Amino acid sequence: MDNATSAERLDRVRVERVPLSDRQRSWIESAWSHLDENEALKLNVELTDIWSYSGHEKELAEFVVGRFGDAGVDSFYQPIDPLSGNAIGRIQGDRTGATLLFVAPCDSHFTGDPDEDGLQWGDPMRRDNIIPAVVEGKTVIGLTSSNPKSLCAAIVLATEALAKAGVTLNGTLLAAIAAGGAPARSAPSEPRKNISLGAGVRHMLAHGIVGDFALYHKPGYHVGWEDVGLNQFRIRVKGDPTYMAIPPYDVVTMQPTSRSRSTNGRRPNTPNEQSACSAQLRR
Repeated sequence: MDNATSAERLDRVRVERVPLSDRQRSWIESAWSHLDENEALKLNVELTDIWSYSGHEKELAEFVVGRFGDAGVDSFYQPIDPLSGNAIGRIQGDRTGATLLFVAPCDSHFTGDPDEDGLQWGDPMRRDNIIPAVVEGKTVIGLTSSNPKSLCAAIVLATEALAKAGVTLNGTLLAAIAAGGAPARSAPSEPRKNISLGAGVRHMLAHGIVGDFALYHKPGYHVGWEDVGLNQFRIRVKGDPTYMAIPPYDVVTMQPTSRSRSTNGRRPNTPNEQSACSAQLRR
């Protein structure tokens, strides 16, 4: 077993900064000149306002493909089923270098409908969990506006900027907006049981959209080279589990709380029960 500390393990990954050539620096400056803050906000709003619940990403993917086409980026829609698919953009190099894959998920396992999602975000539904999006200053607020729609916007804008700058690549850049990335299983009412947990990326890789290296976009302001990936466990518990670890008893007096009393000793599970408990606690 590796008993090294996190810092010691990171120290094993030696990263050497290679100076940019004058030509490479000019490419970067040219690409930056094609980026505009207001356009980034506008694109983030447009992507957020396209409802893309897991398994229903077709409209968003087709929007991205159309936008890539307008920017002169070779692109296509990769269908998975009649309702879901990936958007793929490509800037072809001279094939003497590696292929880099930009990829981000584009779906949400929340619908934005309180009747479907329940009231775990509060009643009324919190503003960042519904659409359409609103802009406050330089912040886009709405369902998926940050994760993952801002990540999709970053990939689209970066790819377009490189294309407009006419950067000459040795390798190839692939830009993928992938369906079915949400870490949640299909709803009981959904007949398709393969619409999440990386379904879009699996489909993409199985059909030849593969990079030698990849940048998988998630929230944060750094580039990391270590990630735990996606792990799925099955845990059996007694009773009615809830999303939050809220004890049904007061931890000091060990007496049933009003929350547990309101549901005959069990934790509230349905949206109506959650609302009733919240109201009782407020009183």
